[in-house]
Amino acid sequence: MCDTDVTYKFSELSEKAKDKARDEYRSGDYPGYDWWDNVYEDAVHCAALMGITISSTTHQSQRDPERTWTEPDIGFSGFGCQSSGASFEGSYRIEPDAVQKVTSETNDEELIRIATELSVLQITRRLHGFAPFQATISERGNYYRMDVEVHFEEEDEDPINEIEADVRQLMQDFAGWIYEQLETEHNYLCSDEYIDEYLNDSDDEYDEFGSKI
Repeated sequence: MCDTDVTYKFSELSEKAKDKARDEYRSGDYPGYDWWDNVYEDAVHCAALMGITISSTTHQSQRDPERTWTEPDIGFSGFGCQSSGASFEGSYRIEPDAVQKVTSETNDEELIRIATELSVLQITRRLHGFAPFQATISERGNYYRMDVEVHFEEEDEDPINEIEADVRQLMQDFAGWIYEQLETEHNYLCSDEYIDEYLNDSDDEYDEFGSKI
């Protein structure tokens, strides 16, 4: 006869019971509301290295008007569905040492490529005697697409100003990079490896079937 008073630590469970314990841990809104905070922080930092400033919005709690918090204007949706993607709002202006700053902090090929191509666009304008351009980035509709408006200081006709599509694509590429970091982090937090490490270190107790007591 089964002794219902017997409890188990996660490491003592059978593989089938461990699967149930993991599923229970993943239930609800796991991995939680703010799991993306570290990814957002990294994205804002990497953006700044390239001359991109991601704007932010201050939110106020409906239950406690004195409680406010600020979040970067980054949005994303799901993983693996048609509308999956990320976007951001902000601005861009030339960062003369963008490539050097990026390569000094990371060997990420995609970030280095984006920083390099933005720098090439700026250098090409300078070689033709034009001032650096700036850009404003805003979200546009569904599927996490973005509008990018390029600004020039001079009023004259500029044969090099056919670059808005290139700048838009580079900003979209950076949003794609943010999405990949979010997906990687989410997959890690939901992995058996991460959950097992947490449950092994916890004081939780289970019955023989893997249900938390």
